[in-house]
Amino acid sequence: MRFRRLNRWALLATALCLLLFCSAFAIWSGAVWPKADGDRVVSDDSLKIDYSHAKQGYIMIKGAKTSKKQKLQIKFGSNKLTYDINSNGTYEVFPLQFGSGSYTIVLYKNTSGKQYAQIGSRKISVTLDDEQAAFLVPNQYVNYSKDDPIVALSDEICRNCTTDAEKLQAVRDYFKKNFHFDYVRMMVLKSGDLPDINYVLKNKMGVCQDLSAVACAILRTQGVKTRFCIGYFGSTYHAWLSVFIDGKEVIYDPTYELGGISKNGTYQEERFY
Repeated sequence: MRFRRLNRWALLATALCLLLFCSAFAIWSGAVWPKADGDRVVSDDSLKIDYSHAKQGYIMIKGAKTSKKQKLQIKFGSNKLTYDINSNGTYEVFPLQFGSGSYTIVLYKNTSGKQYAQIGSRKISVTLDDEQAAFLVPNQYVNYSKDDPIVALSDEICRNCTTDAEKLQAVRDYFKKNFHFDYVRMMVLKSGDLPDINYVLKNKMGVCQDLSAVACAILRTQGVKTRFCIGYFGSTYHAWLSVFIDGKEVIYDPTYELGGISKNGTYQEERFY
């Protein structure tokens, strides 16, 4: 009986150590897993905004449960971004990539053809703990969750790294050895298609936005602030990354390094997530 009690205490101690280790790793890695806690919520008609974790650089938004398409517009000063939003009445993550300040959020529902009507609007003021906090969070363009294969892969790639610069180099090395640019997908991709991280991991290839999303997810889950950028490289519409290393922004373009774009050019950022 005494032996069994000791075994139980040993098992309990081991479980506690594992729990503490996992928690410490999550803090060390800097990974952020969005959630809607309901502590701070505003709504207007079909629009509902949970900004309980706005300090961490993101808000959770849901629209109406409907068979109609819906769009979301987020305004910050002169900046204006439009997103597609699901119509199943569940929360999605949206970044506060412009930092602290006042955001106006407007929800639209499709009425007919390409016509949309406003069905909700609210304004929120936020103060971020870090002005680049949004670049550690998943969103529509860098879409992953805690249990996705990309998270385990990020731990594997960066397991021997101690600095952000080492993590970026490890990602670059891994991409050069394991991935290719997908010229077939480039021909069939339609306007509005979002990056597909799982497609890249399964096929070991992707177009510029897919490759950038994978690299961005790896870096973000390892606590490296990374902007997903869309704009032009020369005259080519393109996606790439801007990585915050030691207080500076370093451009990392997986597509360029894999030969998907062979010509020289300059990066002209149009929007970022």
